[in-house]
Amino acid sequence: MSIIRRDIGPRPPSRLKTKLSVVRAGRTVPDLRLELRTGGEFSVFSRVPEEFESALERLAIDAIEPNVFHTAAFTFTALRSTENTLRLAMIGDAQAGGAMQLDAALPFRIESQAGLGVIRAWAMPDIAYAAPLIARKSPMATLDQLFDALGGQLVNLPPVLVFEGLVADGPFMRYARAAAAARGLFFRVSASRRQKILTPAGLTSPSPSADQRHRWTAMLEKWTSLSGPDGLAFEMARNPREIEAHIAMLAPLVDRRGAHADLEGLGAIARQLSARDHLRLYMLKHHGALVAALWQPVLAGEAWVWQIYVHPDFADHALDEQLLLRLGEWNPTDPNIAATRTASHNSDRLACSIWPEEEGRATLIIGLRPECERDVDRIAAYHDEAAQAGSV
Repeated sequence: MSIIRRDIGPRPPSRLKTKLSVVRAGRTVPDLRLELRTGGEFSVFSRVPEEFESALERLAIDAIEPNVFHTAAFTFTALRSTENTLRLAMIGDAQAGGAMQLDAALPFRIESQAGLGVIRAWAMPDIAYAAPLIARKSPMATLDQLFDALGGQLVNLPPVLVFEGLVADGPFMRYARAAAAARGLFFRVSASRRQKILTPAGLTSPSPSADQRHRWTAMLEKWTSLSGPDGLAFEMARNPREIEAHIAMLAPLVDRRGAHADLEGLGAIARQLSARDHLRLYMLKHHGALVAALWQPVLAGEAWVWQIYVHPDFADHALDEQLLLRLGEWNPTDPNIAATRTASHNSDRLACSIWPEEEGRATLIIGLRPECERDVDRIAAYHDEAAQAGSV
């Protein structure tokens, strides 16, 4: 049985036009709902399913690979945006007492890559990581259901699924490849690269290069010029009251068009994350005025260097590097943080480059139907070429 409210694919088949919407009291109407053969429901939403917020937060804690960027704080804020093109696919089942148990949550967009339509798991440039939330209970069976539903003719989505920048040996990459292979689906791993990661094992590289030493010397001279009584002070905030007090102070740090709307969305995300102790705000203040800030979401021991803001008047003083340096000293001593990663747009900063450890990152492309092997190869080549050119 399938219940479809509106078509989410680019060209809806005529046979779907006669399907009727079924509205459940107190529930957001999905764009699409399928009753799965193995039990449970597959649903796709383009509007915020408020009734799933608690279930989504429980799934985030229980996921095989934690991803704070796919929690309700990020996905629900994006779904509320007036320019929203995001969709949220979920697999869940009603439990005794009316509570919902979610087994999978995948925010995605329909995009064009290499001239072909793809289902692209939500990641950069909006957020930092693309691994969907998959429950620890029977992850292979859940991924099998997810691939089956997304590739079905009734769903009318592009037949290629793309996850960019996954941790190459991370739990989701391993399970997704195994589930695809078990279903006989064609897949490729492309755009492989190495990226720095910070753990309690160490803080700095034992032998920085001559270029790094030169850049550090130049930065130290800039920081020294800001020193003096009450010159440059470092602070860290994490409780909701402190976070709320500093949200309004960010406006002068953002010097670009559309910044007001960006900060409104950031404020909504920050309030939700801080309420669950999933956010750290690192700040530098000059004579009491906020001049640089770094937002760091944290979930299940994994932290991310996400947004960095520097006041335009201090753009030449490398305050972003000083924030990262302070973070590099703080995080390894925080018992709640086991690993710190950087969003792609922050990974080339000098302070990150001296972190002593690396991990593999790669893009996973899965063909959801048997006839799309050539499309998968074409999209994999597209990502390899983009990675070589430095644009991924």
